[in-house]
Amino acid sequence: MYFLLQRFKYIGILFTIFLCFLSSCSSDDDADNDMVNGTVVGPASCSTDAGDSAYSIEVDFFEYDIITATLPDQFKTEGINITFQMERSEEGIFICTANLFPEQFYKVTDVRLDDE
Repeated sequence: MYFLLQRFKYIGILFTIFLCFLSSCSSDDDADNDMVNGTVVGPASCSTDAGDSAYSIEVDFFEYDIITATLPDQFKTEGINITFQMERSEEGIFICTANLFPEQFYKVTDVRLDDE
């Protein structure tokens, strides 16, 4: 019986250390590591639920352009280089006239001009 109690205590300590390790890995200080670079291509063949055009962005590490309805107005200029966070989402996409895949629809946030 004593042996089992010692073993559970040991497992509890290891579990606590493991949880501390996991919580230290998810720091908000690493938010800039999630940023990607891209170039605004221009209006896409999709409209948004607000009646505007969705925009196409060429992302540095993607094979295809992404389509977004959440690009802020000040960045809707063809050819500008931007840095942003992105997550797959069809938010705001209303109607598309071209054959696009759901994998191309993204929500972009924290958009900034690329300094490079």
